[in-house]
Amino acid sequence: MKKCVCLILILLALGAAASAEEPLTPVRLRIPALDADSDMVPTHIEAGELQVADGYAVSYWGEGPRPGDWGNALLAVHNMWDKEYTPYAELPDLPIGAEVIIDFSDGSQRAFTVDSVDIYETGKVPSALWRGVGGARFVSMISCAGKYSRDMGTHDHRCVITFSMPEHELLNLLERHRESLRAPAPDDLPRPRLLPLY
Repeated sequence: MKKCVCLILILLALGAAASAEEPLTPVRLRIPALDADSDMVPTHIEAGELQVADGYAVSYWGEGPRPGDWGNALLAVHNMWDKEYTPYAELPDLPIGAEVIIDFSDGSQRAFTVDSVDIYETGKVPSALWRGVGGARFVSMISCAGKYSRDMGTHDHRCVITFSMPEHELLNLLERHRESLRAPAPDDLPRPRLLPLY
């Protein structure tokens, strides 16, 4: 019980620090288990879908939470580009607990561990996956999976992985932001303007 209370206090403190500072810009994502190393670029939601940048870059929702901040940070990436598979074609086989490292514009890093890997039919990804939970900090990353369907003009499945910061990383983040300790009001938490409907 004491451990859970301490973790909640850490989350509240980190939310205060984040609300008092300019949001960091994620610039690079690495998944060592897949030998994946990509630039990160901001994109937007159009027609209910998070747009995906060309090539091997990892897209993030520019208007939403940044990875490691309050809420659910949304990422998207191609599993194939220019008729060649990218490293992210192996996302469905990524083991639980695998490490994901994100670099930020100020030179800092945040390390995450994979919590879940799920496969859904295209068009049937539950919209609840995209909603952040109060007090939670996690990242959802989506990519095409399965076989390419000429009729659909896309792959017939989607792979969604979620990852979050382990407790020791949250403690490290708190140490870097210990001067600001006001918990954010509910209205300050980022909320999706339009949920992707993959």
